[in-house]
Amino acid sequence: MSATDSSKRLPVYIVLDSSAKETPEQFEELEQCFFNIYNGICSNSRIASRIDLSLITYGGEAYNPIPLGPVTEATMPALRQDSRPKAVMGTALLKVANMVNMELGSGYYHPVVMILTNGVVTDKPYFKRAINELSGCEFTLLDFFTTAAVAGTEKINLERLSDNIFQASDFSEEICGEYFEGLLSKSSEE
Repeated sequence: MSATDSSKRLPVYIVLDSSAKETPEQFEELEQCFFNIYNGICSNSRIASRIDLSLITYGGEAYNPIPLGPVTEATMPALRQDSRPKAVMGTALLKVANMVNMELGSGYYHPVVMILTNGVVTDKPYFKRAINELSGCEFTLLDFFTTAAVAGTEKINLERLSDNIFQASDFSEEICGEYFEGLLSKSSEE
């Protein structure tokens, strides 16, 4: 049974770096980017009615406080910065790859993965494995939203996964609404 185009939903996986590898200001910048994304989606009922959202946070461990479901039904968790000096981005991205492979069927467009990070990776073997796993998944888009501090090795690691690297502070609610409007139009054409 295949879903008609009008009933298909766009799954959006947001991966939020909550590690102590970033300053409190950097965490606040990424947290604000997350809320801009969420509010930008919810401010347009037509967009919100077609998007399912999942939030994965990572610091010393990867958590899934918002399982994939309608964005309008998501219960916002209290976002806190992890006190452990680890940034297990690889583990979080492996979790996303597994979720994409297990959760999505014909009722969905290819997923969008938005990674909000300062770019520091402390679990490099898992990160390399995640790169391989994610390269086998079909995505509409794989974007990184970073703090201003991302440079050097961290930026090179992110560029292995995507050419789409944006500064988190530039992603306002208004821009987010336009971003998802465009994604839904593009997905409907495929």
